[in-house]
Amino acid sequence: MTETNDLTQIGLSSKMHPHLEALKNDGYFSEMRDAYRFAIALAIVKGGTPPELQKRQNIFATPTVDPDGSLATAIHALMPCDEVPPYRWAERLAEVGVEILAAKSAQGKLDIGAMLAEAERAAATDIPEME
Repeated sequence: MTETNDLTQIGLSSKMHPHLEALKNDGYFSEMRDAYRFAIALAIVKGGTPPELQKRQNIFATPTVDPDGSLATAIHALMPCDEVPPYRWAERLAEVGVEILAAKSAQGKLDIGAMLAEAERAAATDIPEME
């Protein structure tokens, strides 16, 4: 679902790119694209409106990160995409998410498993049981 004015290549700022690489190299993620997607989800959960990247460098073709378009669909459903298309949001969100992950890693407090368990618990309490 790439919109006509959306990006075909996505990335991060030159400040955050080394942190994304470190998340893979330090063994938190097997692929940088997995860390990128996780960072997007984390930023969405944290809320707020991330600013536009002033200076960015391409890292991935959008099909590398979003082969079936489901990421763009989710972003479209969760973010105001009238003026900012989904993959432009993806970059902004990834920037914020990588920054959060890098800060936790620097403090020695990055536990991906615990973050996933917390998200799972939160999702379970937010969904009413079917009768």
